[in-house]
Amino acid sequence: MTIKEFINKAIEGGWKPNKVNKIIGRVAIGEIVAQTKRRGGKGNRDLLPLVLIDPKAWEAVGKAEKWADYEENHYEDRRGDLWSQTLPIVQSKMRGMIDALIEGKTLEQYIETL
Repeated sequence: MTIKEFINKAIEGGWKPNKVNKIIGRVAIGEIVAQTKRRGGKGNRDLLPLVLIDPKAWEAVGKAEKWADYEENHYEDRRGDLWSQTLPIVQSKMRGMIDALIEGKTLEQYIETL
């Protein structure tokens, strides 16, 4: 999925950009959508993280994509022990984004894996 598709899926799933504005201040999240359309999928990179940290946007994408409610995650702790944890899908996907950034990937690279 591209960034443009992520934003479109969020809107399709019922995400309201204007509600986010109240949470994060007067930043025009709607401008991301407009720029994304104008630039053929490449919106304002400075505003993009504001969409990606909004759990409501992720929930809306999950609704549009018909994601399951929960996902099992496997990880290794500092001692090398393997663990498994069942998380709500939105939390799992957002955690995956953070892990990807820690690994040196870009936001675009992670979104493409969804």
